[in-house]
Amino acid sequence: FFYCQTTACGDIMSTIDGTISIVNGQGAGKSSAGKCLVMKFYLVREDILPDSILKTVRAKEILQKGEAVTINEAVDRVKLSRSAYYKYRDRVFSFHSHFEGREITINLTLEHRAGVLSTVLSLIASLQGNIITIRQELPVEGLAGVCIKLDVANLTGDIDNVLEEVRYIEGVKTVSLQEL
Repeated sequence: FFYCQTTACGDIMSTIDGTISIVNGQGAGKSSAGKCLVMKFYLVREDILPDSILKTVRAKEILQKGEAVTINEAVDRVKLSRSAYYKYRDRVFSFHSHFEGREITINLTLEHRAGVLSTVLSLIASLQGNIITIRQELPVEGLAGVCIKLDVANLTGDIDNVLEEVRYIEGVKTVSLQEL
């Protein structure tokens, strides 16, 4: 996984042995000497995270979607203490929330037959994904590789759900989010 973004302090990420270092990403700030601070992020599977972290992410989602007006309402709905919420809220994020307002690239392997790519594109459009580019390889043995770059700023639902829905389209053999 590699991601690079430019901020007032310059480029902010590089991958080193599975960690992602961020120079002055959101919340990083500057040191007293005025130099950009480095933050490290780790990708961790959801099933090993403590409940309090998962509940914090869920409470943040509830607030963002407007399903709760106050923090008290959100933490009550997920059965989390306010102190735990405040402890983690600025330090834990949904992986896909990082992509909001950004572009992603999806790699697919499709059967080479009429309508498969069209069905994928229609699904993405129905979920408010905005297609930027499409690159389709020549079919080999009845399968074609397709690379779709899209803007997910207005996407309804999260990226995992979109990928899952695309997987169920007849003629789609593989779907993956391209590593940045």
